[in-house]
Amino acid sequence: MKKEGESTAKVNAAATVVTASLGRVKYTWTGTDTDTAGTYIGQFEMTSGGKKRTAPNRRENRLYIVIEPDNG
Repeated sequence: MKKEGESTAKVNAAATVVTASLGRVKYTWTGTDTDTAGTYIGQFEMTSGGKKRTAPNRRENRLYIVIEPDNG
C-alpha cells in the first residue's frame, strides 16, 4: 500500500492465499504497517499462468485503507 501520489510503498509484503479460485487473500498487519496516519491505496499483485496480475485493477475499484491517528 502507498499514499496516493507517492512512489514509495508503505507496505510491500506477501499475503496468504485463502481461496485461489475466489481470489481471496489474507494479510496480517504488523506494527509498522499502521504507524502512520493517512489514506492509502492498496493493491495485490499475483502471478497466474505465468502472467502478473493486479487487483483491484481499475481506478473506480480502488482499495482505500484509512489509518486514523492514535489519540489514546
